[in-house]
Amino acid sequence: MLEKLIGGRLNRKRYVVCYLATIVTCVFLMFAISAIMLATGQASEMEQGQNVYLSGLVIGLLANLVTICLGIRRLHDLGKGGKWGLVVVIPAIFSFAVYFVDNQLLANFASALDIAVILALAVLKGNDGANEYGPAN
Repeated sequence: MLEKLIGGRLNRKRYVVCYLATIVTCVFLMFAISAIMLATGQASEMEQGQNVYLSGLVIGLLANLVTICLGIRRLHDLGKGGKWGLVVVIPAIFSFAVYFVDNQLLANFASALDIAVILALAVLKGNDGANEYGPAN
């Protein structure tokens, strides 16, 4: 199953589309959860943030896992693998971990690092033709 998630290559266009689809889906899910909680009268819990915080945490974790898989497949298109996967994994974990820390400078640094990796993967041209990770898309 892991091979299906991170195996193969992902070109620039598909990477950007999949990444944006992940973000839009997460935002939609958060709005839907908030609307359901308001409609069912759980607004008092929403003010305390318990259910919203927990759902945001789960959605954020799933989104990070999806974007890590996308990033690894994008690195495969660039002919990189193995240790290069840390370039995608570390900023994603760092930006998720900052969610628990109340430090604005650290949060800004984590966001900037994550955005830099995302932009680099979206801009760099992949290998022409087949490489060790599969044929070109």
